[in-house]
Amino acid sequence: MSILSVFVTISSGYAQKNDVELDAILNSAESFFKFIKQKDYPKTWNTLTRKSQETIVDDVFKEIIKKQSSQKDIKDYSREGIFADFVSGGPLSKSYWDNFLLYVDPNIILENSKWDIGTIKGNKANISVKYKKSDNPAILQLYKENSAWKFGLVETFWTRK
Repeated sequence: MSILSVFVTISSGYAQKNDVELDAILNSAESFFKFIKQKDYPKTWNTLTRKSQETIVDDVFKEIIKKQSSQKDIKDYSREGIFADFVSGGPLSKSYWDNFLLYVDPNIILENSKWDIGTIKGNKANISVKYKKSDNPAILQLYKENSAWKFGLVETFWTRK
């Protein structure tokens, strides 16, 4: 086997691995928007990074605590109970994501935007999503956790406190 054929074999294997990785990254981000559009909230939840999940649970927990002080009919929830509710697509999850959809139209991202893969460094990847009527793209952040790419909703869109 010549050096050139070894190089071609290694190069094509490397390219195939990169294509698989790129597909996994793009599929992960796209899945979030597809699942939320379908209102499949357990699957939506599963596409998120652990940091995004924990931040959402903390935000919901803080809101429940606030409401409990002014309204006595609010059910007690622990952070673990809230997390379990989001995993199963329970009433808190439904309320949260339905409210989210009042402000975010997944069709804009899925059907009316151009997606470009950005940088991939280690366990972090960026995808540029540019709406056709916008001057600037949104940069979606994805992170590889436990061998799967997850969408960093909080990492992408929440402002720093």
